[in-house]
Amino acid sequence: MPTSFPVHANMSSSLEQYCKDNVKTIWHYHGGCQMSKVVNEDYKILGVNVVRVIDGSTLTNSPGTNPQASLLMLGRYMGVTILNKRLASDKSK
Repeated sequence: MPTSFPVHANMSSSLEQYCKDNVKTIWHYHGGCQMSKVVNEDYKILGVNVVRVIDGSTLTNSPGTNPQASLLMLGRYMGVTILNKRLASDKSK
């Protein structure tokens, strides 16, 4: 694998600029399931009530690095949200 060199040769450039120049997201696909076009705010596929898409395809912007932590937190958040809705509906019965 070829060595990646900074685009900016100036060593005094900021860490932020270095990351923008060198951290690529070509292997982290996202944006295929756009909110309000493919899935709703509950991550349910429009027109299909029993299927949710909770993954990187729903992200509109990439953090610029490996999105694993962001996706883990999204999954946990939606899991807790779904569980709380189910518990609330069970209590109302």
